[in-house]
Order: sequence, then structure tokens, then C-alpha cells
Amino acid sequence: MARAGATSCWRLSQGRAGLRTVRGIDAHGRPYHALRPELFLWVHATYLDGVLTLRDLSGSSPAADEREQLYRQWCRIGRCLGLREDDLPPDIDAFTAYFRSTLTTLERTTPVRDLLGPLPLTPPRRVADLPLAGACWRVLERLLVPHLASVTVALLPPEAVTAMGLPPAHRVYRGLARGAARVLNRLPHRLRAMPPLPL
Repeated sequence: MARAGATSCWRLSQGRAGLRTVRGIDAHGRPYHALRPELFLWVHATYLDGVLTLRDLSGSSPAADEREQLYRQWCRIGRCLGLREDDLPPDIDAFTAYFRSTLTTLERTTPVRDLLGPLPLTPPRRVADLPLAGACWRVLERLLVPHLASVTVALLPPEAVTAMGLPPAHRVYRGLARGAARVLNRLPHRLRAMPPLPL
């Protein structure tokens, strides 16, 4: 069990390593880096909020005890990623208060603009290796890529949209976001969620 837990933490740390290049200068001329504790806490917080948002949009909001369980799992992952106990809100209610207050301080930085720009969809290897499947994927990519940013904005909390000066999402994209959430919520658990960490 201990070895499995160590392996899980090592795998998670590889994801943290991918944030080393996320840095820049904010609108006030201050340098920032995604791995600074207060910024990395926010990056990690968006993971839990994303899970809860998708559940809410899919019409299957988690009950209070499940929200608490998800929060405890999120804290375990955070500790594996290097966050200290003092960095983490003490409970789900404190997390919600922290998240809502931080939303109002967001800025439209270069990484945000990049994320909301056209991003290629990388096909799974099994798809890429099959000529016909690869061709179908490229057609799907041409159809979806122009709309991904709008669907992303539709998934954002209103406070974030306002703070970053983004145009509100059209109701069509809000509908697409709800539809995507329902589809994701019906996928097998192994395809849509990180497995629980061993205690």
C-alpha cells in the first residue's frame, strides 16, 4: 500500500513538472510563476472546482458527504504535489470561500490568452496509427477547434469572466457545455477521473 501511494505521488509530480514553464509578467509588471505556492494552490483548486462544475452542469450535483470526500482526496493529491498543510483550506466550505474570493482577482495574462486561442486536438495513439480513424479525427478537429474557446468560457464562473474581461458565453455554448458535462459524467470512471490515492 505504501509503495502504491509513493508511485501515485511520483506520477502526480510529473504533472507538476509540466508547469515549470508557465511564467510571465502580469498586467502590473510583476513576475509570476505557476509553481509559487499561492499560485500553484490556485492551479490545483481549479481541478476540484472543475470536477464539481461538471457534476453540477450534468444535473448530478454531489451530495454534501461526497463533496467532502472529493475535498479530502483533493487535499491528499495537493500534499503529493508539494503543497503544505497550511496552504490548504481546512474544509470544503473554506475552499469554496477561498475559490470565490480569488475569482475576482484573476487577470487576462498571456497564458490565459493562449489557452483561449486555437489549440490542436492531439489524437490518442491508437487513433493516430489508423489512417481512416486519423482522417476522421482531422475532420472532427476542424469542426471543433473554432468553438472550443467559447465552450471553455461557458464553463467558467461568471466572476472569472468578468474579472478577465471576457465576453459572456452565448447560450448555445452554455448548452454545449452542459451537454459535454452530461457525456463526460456517463463515461466509465477510469476515463473521466483520477483514481483515488491509496491512504
